[in-house]
Amino acid sequence: MSTAAHQLHELTEDEFEEIYVSVGNPRDDGFYWDLQDDPVDQIDPKKVWTAIEGDDDVHFYLLPGIHRINRFAYVVTENPWPHEHIEVTLDDYRENEEH
Repeated sequence: MSTAAHQLHELTEDEFEEIYVSVGNPRDDGFYWDLQDDPVDQIDPKKVWTAIEGDDDVHFYLLPGIHRINRFAYVVTENPWPHEHIEVTLDDYRENEEH
């Protein structure tokens, strides 16, 4: 296996949206889905991303797949993720930190 297969691919929120195209939640017209109330388990798992809080309680990220640790929501996309070595920094939270 090549080392490139294990290299972390970091994306901005804009790059993520351009490549994967998030699907709004029809229950509340929002961006995020909740595993408790929304049928995330009935969606192709390669189209589900987990929104997590970073260890520093300041940065927030999207990771491919369904994760439970530090999760605050899920995001569903039109296009599947190709591998699990992707990390998306959520811009809204980074901008709020700077102000």
